[in-house]
Amino acid sequence: MEVGGPASAPGARPARRGRTKEKKNEDDEAKEQVKLLLQDGNHHVVKFTKGITRQDVADVDVLITSVEMIARKHDNNFTAEDFVPLHQLTTAAVNDSPIQQSMKFHLRATILEICRVLQVIKKAKEIVCYMRASGLNQKLEGGTLKLEVNGFLAERNKAALSLNDSDLAIMDDMIPLLEVFERAVEAFEAEKQPTVQHVLPQFKLLTRATSPKPTDSPTIANLRRLMAWQLKDKFAPNITMRQKLGTLFSPQFKSLANLLSAEEIAEVHALQDADSSDDEYATLVDAPTPETVVKDEVDMYVELSVTIGKNKGFDLLQWWKEHEKDFPILSHVVRMILATPASSAASERHFSTAGHLITDRRTRLAPDTVNAILFLHDFLKKSGVDKLSSAA
Repeated sequence: MEVGGPASAPGARPARRGRTKEKKNEDDEAKEQVKLLLQDGNHHVVKFTKGITRQDVADVDVLITSVEMIARKHDNNFTAEDFVPLHQLTTAAVNDSPIQQSMKFHLRATILEICRVLQVIKKAKEIVCYMRASGLNQKLEGGTLKLEVNGFLAERNKAALSLNDSDLAIMDDMIPLLEVFERAVEAFEAEKQPTVQHVLPQFKLLTRATSPKPTDSPTIANLRRLMAWQLKDKFAPNITMRQKLGTLFSPQFKSLANLLSAEEIAEVHALQDADSSDDEYATLVDAPTPETVVKDEVDMYVELSVTIGKNKGFDLLQWWKEHEKDFPILSHVVRMILATPASSAASERHFSTAGHLITDRRTRLAPDTVNAILFLHDFLKKSGVDKLSSAA
């Protein structure tokens, strides 16, 4: 019995040393986890190198998990309704650790600012819907927006929708930014002219518009950064070869041809060669000698000096029709490229019209009748006859 007692004491020291070493490894692991959380170049977050404990990691994990739970309610997106819970969650407490304070400051400066913008947009939509539904929009005299709208809302017990100075400041800052996106949407959804050539130029314009400006408020600066990230993540990877070719074959944008890689330029030449090989009679003619080979039409087009003024009424289809004799083969390729729509908005509008036409009380319309009605509706809309008849 006595032998066992002293023998257990020496064995206790290695156990304590093992626990100390294990705790040190856990702390090192905690520091690495926090460093991973703090990378991404956030200048709001202090880069801690010492003093990080497992409790710090646990606190940060609880904070981030709470933010994620709010986002999961809307398919991993934040909405205007999330402003209040996020504001409460990111409010600094007296007993917060330095890393908690830093993380909360970062969240308030990024996510919370974006939710504030969404909150203003939602309020603006609600005001517009109410003003239209009540007919108050017809009573607006073009005076100060805040005084007129808030006055109408106060008279009808809708003061909760009133705009304050902070709302108006955010709206004033957002309007110039959103106007750039509105022009892009209009270019993509046009029906009477080709649209595929606008994809690459509009992407460049949107990228420029979403670059933070020195005069931006913190809210708008964060909004621009978020939009720029969305453009880079979702827009840029989906720009196809056909859309790049549409830009190349538009004389007003062909200076952007240097954005095409050597492989893409080779593909353009291959398209031209494939189109020219469709002529069966060409096989009956002897191959031309090097002295009679006509210069490549793609190179001729790229080198062509085209002067186009700032007139927005430039007709791309008319230009190619006038130069069809100069580029007999290339013009056929261009027809295929320019026939590609930049968006599906036009076809979706036709489906929407068909949905209004085929109702529960009109389910026995023959397919030919539906097609004829949709054709006439589209023709009258594009020709402006419906506007003339309504004006008469």
